[in-house]
Amino acid sequence: SLDDGGDDDAAPRGLQLDAEAATFYARLWEAASPTDGLLMPAGAVGFLGRSGLGQDTLRLIWSLSDTQSPRGKLTEQEFYVACKLVAVAQAGREIEAGAEASESALPVFDGIAPAGSPGESESDGGAKSESESAGSAKADTAAAAEALGLDATGTEYYASLWTAADPDGDLLGPGGAVAFLGKSGLDQDTLRTIWGLSDKVHPKGKLTENEFLVACKLVAVAQAGGVVAAGAESADAPLPKFAGVALPEGVFAASLGLDAAAVEYYGRLWAAAGPEGGFLMPGGAVAFLGTSGLDQDVLRTIWGLSDKVPPKGRLSENEFMVACKLVAVAQAGKDVVAGAEKAEVPLPTFAGIEA
Repeated sequence: SLDDGGDDDAAPRGLQLDAEAATFYARLWEAASPTDGLLMPAGAVGFLGRSGLGQDTLRLIWSLSDTQSPRGKLTEQEFYVACKLVAVAQAGREIEAGAEASESALPVFDGIAPAGSPGESESDGGAKSESESAGSAKADTAAAAEALGLDATGTEYYASLWTAADPDGDLLGPGGAVAFLGKSGLDQDTLRTIWGLSDKVHPKGKLTENEFLVACKLVAVAQAGGVVAAGAESADAPLPKFAGVALPEGVFAASLGLDAAAVEYYGRLWAAAGPEGGFLMPGGAVAFLGTSGLDQDVLRTIWGLSDKVPPKGRLSENEFMVACKLVAVAQAGKDVVAGAEKAEVPLPTFAGIEA
């Protein structure tokens, strides 16, 4: 036992488990199939391997968990420590002595229903009805959306992205994931990093809906000019943009800090610029943005920060709004850099257009 005081509570002190988490960890212990109060090596290896973590990480987790006699087997409390360290690793943080005391999301194991879902998964020993499975999936996705900091509109939009990606059942295969995420306009190195940070749970090489949500949030971080790293999916970021997928009405304008009057003005700018088939071609963009009075170097920077989503070399209406907001930033004497389109500035001015 890890608690020499003989406390009847199985959860070791310091793991910071609330009631829901303690219930979930107890369910994990049952699913691991201990024998006489101990989890044997083969059972521990098999169960912890369902976390999707690499063998080196799992060996380290084992060494930090298996600390009391009898060595080579895990008590329930030691198993809880191992599962907490799994959660820490899945969050992209360093595994070291004491890391189990840090706050983290619940660990994820292939085939184990999330906390708060009705009943257990089939692999936990109980077949669920179709309605129960649907409820479990919704609870899981809702929890993931909350962890990513998504509001109701964001959650609905991310769900529409999952549908647009056309998953095969509950999984998005590598071909579909590459094709869809490629619509973000991000470079391949960034997309490879996003894949590595998202594809964490077995079966590896495919994305669950929750992993896809993480990938899309990391796309949003990258599109906003943030650093794509472990844990970045919890950062505040505008909704991600993908070619051919419409943002919820009003959301994009709100992300630029535009009120109703500004939205009406930007709409007039778009009409005045003369788009063709929903896009502003390079010639039209250069001519219109040139009426702002800004020099060519600044306008080239604005173009580079605006033309992000395929088809590259032309501006969608949303990209045009970004360009116009960056014009306003430059006209206000502020630096034109990634994310500057969210700054509070007066409306942009263009020759021949009444604000």
